[in-house]
Amino acid sequence: MNSHSTSQSRLPDVLLIGKWNAAAKHCRQAFLAVLVCPLLLSGCGLLTSSDPAKPGGQGGEPPPLTGQVKPATPAHEAETLYAKANVLWKQNGDICSDPALAVHLLDQAIAVRPDYADAYMRRGLAYSEMGRDEEAFADLTQAIRLDPRPDRYAYRGLGLIRQHNLGGARRDLNQSITLDKSQYRAWNFRGVVNMMEDKDAEACSDFKTGCANGDCTGYAAARKEGICR
Repeated sequence: MNSHSTSQSRLPDVLLIGKWNAAAKHCRQAFLAVLVCPLLLSGCGLLTSSDPAKPGGQGGEPPPLTGQVKPATPAHEAETLYAKANVLWKQNGDICSDPALAVHLLDQAIAVRPDYADAYMRRGLAYSEMGRDEEAFADLTQAIRLDPRPDRYAYRGLGLIRQHNLGGARRDLNQSITLDKSQYRAWNFRGVVNMMEDKDAEACSDFKTGCANGDCTGYAAARKEGICR
């Protein structure tokens, strides 16, 4: 399969979303270009240290090395590999600087520590950025099985949006919000789903709630385009 046909099957190019009928959809297309690019095309960067902090590790950024694991143990080796992958997210701002290398490092971390939920979530997002959707879904699902935190459902919802599985994405995002009503990612991602389904009022409500909980990306973009007030 060539790269063009691959790009048609997922969401690497926001201008393909919905294939709008020019004039009638121009404003919506412009909005999705502003919002979806940072929200959906930068899965690695969604886990950077710029995220608002949340108590108990619920902000969505997997925790850094704890320093509580003794050296020369399998757990310490896994954390070291994870930390090396983590640098790839933070070096380049909004995107993972080398998703393939991140996957390689996280493969090793998971081999050493098969129950490492954070490593599965990171690897799943790296796979998603690479267009390897089945592997991304499997890893994000495994992260949920190991540790069903609200942000894990939000990130699997993100992966499903990229696959155009809006129904599945909505279910995951609803579950994320049920578990934690302050999970701003889930509100913003669900706002994107609503926009893609032409549900502007619902989208604006979700973006506004996401903004109230710490991330105004969606709400600001929608207001700028005159879609939300």
